[in-house]
Amino acid sequence: MRFLISLLICLIFLFAADTVSAASEKFITIVNPIRGSDFFSLPQKPVTTTKQQFEAIQDRGLEATWLVRPDALFDDEIVNFLKNIPPEHEIGLLMEVTPTWATSAGITYHQNTNWHDAGSVFLTGYSLEERRKLIDSAFKKFKEILKFSPQSVGAWWIDANSLIFMKQNYGIVANLDVADQYTTDNYQVWGQYFSTPFYPASRNALVPASGADQKIGVLTIQWAARDPYNSFGNGVLDSTYSVQANDYANPKYHNLTTDYFKKLLRIYLDNPYSSLGQVTVGLENDFSWVEYGKEYINQLETVANLQKTGVKVVTMSDFARRYSALFPTTSPPKIIFAQDPLGGSGAVVWYQTSKYRLGWFYTKDGSVIRDLREYFDSHDEPCLIQACASLNLAMMETKNLDEVSFGDRWLIDEGKISQIEVKPTVLGLQISYLNQANTKRTLEFLPNDIKIDGISRPISVAISQAISSSHQVTKMPHSFQNYLYENIFIVLFKQLKNLMIFLIFSAIFFYLPGLSVLRKTTLTDNEKFILSIPLGICLFTLGAFLLGFVKFYWGLLAIPLISILYLQKNLIRPKISWSREFLISSLLIIGASVVWLLTSVKNGLLFDYGLGFWGPNGHDAIWHFSLAERVKEGLPLQSPNFSNTVLTNYHYFYDLLLGVTSQLTSISVNDLYFRLYPLVLAIFIGILTYLLVNAWSNSRLAAKWSVFFVYFGGSFGWVLSYFKEKSLGGESLFWAQQSISTLLNHPLAISLLLFLAGLVLFQKLNDQKRQQALMIPLIILWGSLIEFKVYGGILVLASLFLLTLIETVKQKYDLIKLTGPMLILSALIFLPNNLAGGTLLIFSPFWLVHSMVDSVDRLNFARLSLARMNGLETGNYFKFLAAEVLGLIIFVIGNLGTRIVVLLSGAKFLKLNRWNLFMGIFLGLSLTIPLLFIQKGGSFNIVQFFYYFIFIFNLLAGISIAFLINQFKSWGKIFALVIVILTIPTTFDTLNHFLPQRPPARISRAELAALDFLRQLPQGVVLNFYYDERLKQKFVEPIPLLAYESTGYVGAFSGQREFLADTVNLNILGVDFRGRLQIAKDIFALREEEIVKRYLQEFKIKYIYTPKIADFTPDQQKFDLKSIYKNEEVEIFQNINL
Repeated sequence: MRFLISLLICLIFLFAADTVSAASEKFITIVNPIRGSDFFSLPQKPVTTTKQQFEAIQDRGLEATWLVRPDALFDDEIVNFLKNIPPEHEIGLLMEVTPTWATSAGITYHQNTNWHDAGSVFLTGYSLEERRKLIDSAFKKFKEILKFSPQSVGAWWIDANSLIFMKQNYGIVANLDVADQYTTDNYQVWGQYFSTPFYPASRNALVPASGADQKIGVLTIQWAARDPYNSFGNGVLDSTYSVQANDYANPKYHNLTTDYFKKLLRIYLDNPYSSLGQVTVGLENDFSWVEYGKEYINQLETVANLQKTGVKVVTMSDFARRYSALFPTTSPPKIIFAQDPLGGSGAVVWYQTSKYRLGWFYTKDGSVIRDLREYFDSHDEPCLIQACASLNLAMMETKNLDEVSFGDRWLIDEGKISQIEVKPTVLGLQISYLNQANTKRTLEFLPNDIKIDGISRPISVAISQAISSSHQVTKMPHSFQNYLYENIFIVLFKQLKNLMIFLIFSAIFFYLPGLSVLRKTTLTDNEKFILSIPLGICLFTLGAFLLGFVKFYWGLLAIPLISILYLQKNLIRPKISWSREFLISSLLIIGASVVWLLTSVKNGLLFDYGLGFWGPNGHDAIWHFSLAERVKEGLPLQSPNFSNTVLTNYHYFYDLLLGVTSQLTSISVNDLYFRLYPLVLAIFIGILTYLLVNAWSNSRLAAKWSVFFVYFGGSFGWVLSYFKEKSLGGESLFWAQQSISTLLNHPLAISLLLFLAGLVLFQKLNDQKRQQALMIPLIILWGSLIEFKVYGGILVLASLFLLTLIETVKQKYDLIKLTGPMLILSALIFLPNNLAGGTLLIFSPFWLVHSMVDSVDRLNFARLSLARMNGLETGNYFKFLAAEVLGLIIFVIGNLGTRIVVLLSGAKFLKLNRWNLFMGIFLGLSLTIPLLFIQKGGSFNIVQFFYYFIFIFNLLAGISIAFLINQFKSWGKIFALVIVILTIPTTFDTLNHFLPQRPPARISRAELAALDFLRQLPQGVVLNFYYDERLKQKFVEPIPLLAYESTGYVGAFSGQREFLADTVNLNILGVDFRGRLQIAKDIFALREEEIVKRYLQEFKIKYIYTPKIADFTPDQQKFDLKSIYKNEEVEIFQNINL
């Protein structure tokens, strides 16, 4: 009992200091970062602003800390300045990595799009060894010049490992990081003590140490202390509510005055709930003195006046020592209570201890906890020991209540509240108020619990319950009957009319030009007829490519006119022999084509719920619609989803084909994409497969079996799915899509058509010597392939190039005449669109295999993962290699499925000749490239190289089955039947996703009406409501596209350009869209009037398309907007200034 009484007295004594009228110890730390010439963009010397800062500080009798970036230590003028700084000032190091510093440390600088990208500028972007080399180099250079070691360091983020290394080896005592910011500068520092000093933990510099044994021994203070009420958000407009002159006084953001700065100082210094207050003030030398010097001087005047009232102006290291004397073991709990500094009615309380952080707000919605996170100093920060290309500390702990990161909040009382009282208690903090029902509410925040009106919950339970409550959304019901909106006969009539127009168009624009090129070859009439279609498609698209730059697609009419004059009466019709073989083969190809078309034909038809989209078409098809709409404007192709920019890093020839066909025929892109072109692709892929394999193997049986595998080949994923889930799923369990999904990837499908047509010609070119006439069509087919599907184009060109090198070594030079022009054609069409885009490949060996083995939504083979990692970590390389080989075998065999039958009859393929050598090189590249690399923006996309490996195995599997049937007769047929039974489950399961009446995604008829209205308006940039994945929870299927996925459906169905859409593809293409995303959020949040109007003008946003669910209700006169269309689901506004 005596012990408890003594403990209670001690606690009362400890908390007594927090009940004074204001912070008894008040500190301001002036910190000025000095950056050198690396990336310096102002039209002046780096030292210029620094000297002006120094003069202003000296004139007011103040002292400051100068954090010098290592590249500045190579600037003689800056070095001279530093050597003459008075001793009361402090010089430290700004630990931002730049090329000069990296070179001096003997490491490679990680160049990214922006110098301030996390992977470039922070130590966390480098390995542990590289970090230590950088640190040693910087401290050595510093001491060499200034004859002492710095005690203070800073950067907007420094990891715990680096801080420990600098503490142990160089004795630093103070660290400066940036106060919470979510998207500014493309990284997240989020969740630390809110804008106040703390001792960082030894395993995670973001969280406070819970005890002396967990401390690094360095104090972290924060740059750009934030407005505690207005800064809590995910954008630049939020984080720029800070004490920085270049934030609050910046006319791009808020254009506030020194009075705002003074309010923030009062919040942190005149704090009645804390025994210590501290604020960091400063200006970086790469901000213009002309723009911000005056406000910076105003800040210094304010600081000087406060110094006269007792506020201590100290350096970083001096403050760290004073803090350590006051709080020698751990950081004390910190309370911040403030009214909205902008004068609004809101209020905020931040309460933080070594165990958790709380952000309580009074907003227009009521009393709400917007931030509640537990601190675990035993958890490693994400980049503690490994290099990270990005920094996303907000996502470090997923079980946080965080409205900004996850959209979760705890709404305690809706409506207005009054009589807010904040009171520190012996055990924590108490907030009380009257809610709108005039009931008193008491919130208590205890060491491990939260108590509301006497009901106590552990912090973790409170977080979990709040998140669950936040996710409980009442779904919006509907009464759709899933019937076609128009009469079935009307629908059929329209589709038949489109089919007739398309067939006539194909005959004129594909058949005639293709036949003209093939006329003088020795191909049979049937071969000329069949090959004329894919060849004609290439000629048409190449012509559209040329004419697109002069924006005159109707000039394509010249191609069939010239073809008619050239052919005259030499037209060819297919010669049909009504044999048993012909009927069986035809039925197989037609029946299999129908199966393929089942994945496509229903999409985009108008039902009572609107247009329906099955499978991935709710995203992927919309992307192609958007591109096809932009194609109609001409070339170079403008990005449909990132207005006023040219599309790069994408193969758009299929979209060029779609868009120009639509323009010339008036058939909608919707019908061309889902019904007409798939019909051509499905049938001709089958016919060309039959032609090729029949000629290759001299076996019609092999040809039919190859056709079977091309249409129905599947993986062994269904086997694992059956044993694990009693289902036949798992098509892409081993990563690769299978044959049934070919028409879900139209660029892949058309690339297979062109690849097959080229293979037919290439084989004949090898079998029939001196067939120069075959070279021209082959050059056209394979030379243009790279812009239809870059993966296929790279594989063909690389394989042919290597084959040519081998033949040249043998002094056989005939292939040079084929490979040279083909490479030139590919370069001419590929480089203009992609030269500025940069490489999208990153060396990452076995990523596909590792992700397949490790991912819970794929193989999830934990024991194999552990064996691989254990072997590598312990140096047991036999174990490591065994695990890697087993993973590779599973990857290949799992994806190939029954096509592994090739291994039973591989001798035929291994016969050495030019044709088989080409196929071998092609197979080798299509396997090794995806095993060694990943694709920037979407690592998984590299698997598309592997699709061609699988496709060749379709052909080889057919040859192998025929070989086994001929070899073993009856037993061979039984074996073939077993192969069929084991192959088709993949097809059946995938079709289940396309056969149901109700699709997963739709565009409502009301939205279609709005989009059609938008199509009639003059061209302009449209701002659509940004994608918010939380909206998906509000709908039952079919889900509107606005909530289904981030897509460009507004531009796709209106023909207008979108300011920002389809962030999925933008990310894959390497487009940094985050700035625009924040602008869109700021506009829809109707943030400051002048900023919204400036954004609309700067980006030439002419229309704002707003679903009613977005609740966008602007003051039209205030924001210069005019409502021009409204229905039950959508409202469209026009910018009256454009």
